[in-house]
Amino acid sequence: DHWAGRPPSKDDKKSPEKRALELLEGVRKSWKDENSKFKSDETVLLYLARLYETERPMESLKCLNEVEAMQLDKIPDDERPEWEEGKESEYVTALRENLPPQLLNNIACQLYGFESYEDARYTFQIALDACIKLSDRQKAEKQEAIDGNINPEDVDASDTDAIVTTNSGTVALETLTLGGAPRPITLGAEVANTLSLTQAELNLVTANTLVI
Repeated sequence: DHWAGRPPSKDDKKSPEKRALELLEGVRKSWKDENSKFKSDETVLLYLARLYETERPMESLKCLNEVEAMQLDKIPDDERPEWEEGKESEYVTALRENLPPQLLNNIACQLYGFESYEDARYTFQIALDACIKLSDRQKAEKQEAIDGNINPEDVDASDTDAIVTTNSGTVALETLTLGGAPRPITLGAEVANTLSLTQAELNLVTANTLVI
């Protein structure tokens, strides 16, 4: 072995996670250079969010928020809710329901970790509503594929049952007291019926604890 017996370099002593973090941060910094051909990339940000999750959770949340902003910008105009003066909050909520439920769930988990319980509960709820919206879209796409209007490979194959189970596992928040009174996440017949969850599965889901 050509490298046998050589003294370890500083890079050798770094953990794989540390080396990955430095490389990805280098890519991230290149985006700020106006002359750079590299543009912001959601995958890089998601990897960074995962790597920062434990030691620098605030930086992890920033990465997730950047991904959310990028996702929101990509929502087509015909899928955006109607804007109404004085109802900015409702508009943002409806808009976020078009985002991937997994992304919303991860953001909510970070908020929960920062003890921003009200924001976490609010975001978890949007994640569940996004699951329903995604399931409805999948059904419509499958019908379009059956009718021959789209390629079957273009149908979103996300497992919504698994997504809602993961998100609903965070219903540890149901037992959390916020402001002196329980503030449960709305999880009931609509979610169960839309995603074909049995009552037994629903009971199991709501009994789960939050795992970050």
